[in-house]
Amino acid sequence: MKRWLNETDFEDFPVDEENEGVTLKCRAQGLNHWKIIFYHNMENVDPKVTYESFFDVETSNSIFSQIKLYLDSFQAYFRGQPVDTEPLDRNKIAGVGIQAYGGVYSDDQQNGPGSMELDYINIRL
Repeated sequence: MKRWLNETDFEDFPVDEENEGVTLKCRAQGLNHWKIIFYHNMENVDPKVTYESFFDVETSNSIFSQIKLYLDSFQAYFRGQPVDTEPLDRNKIAGVGIQAYGGVYSDDQQNGPGSMELDYINIRL
């Protein structure tokens, strides 16, 4: 479903002018381990490789938390395992995703239902 907004519908949000990366304001229920995923179209890197940065959100708190992830914190992964490949080319980012993590290769195991509510996400490349 698409929803079109007028510019007047957007609130001012904090922008970190000096540091590029991802800033989000969110709260979560059920699951507290999350990651931001960058998908790419880099020619010399397998398209199944993603660049991921991990963060935790306190689930017992009902207020929104601000999270900052710097671009250099995004590491290459293939099927949940780190891989040694080229660093992320910010000009070749093709998509972004948010996902709960805690699978077979992770020290942080989690299961069950969970949700994340976003107030905003700001991506500065």
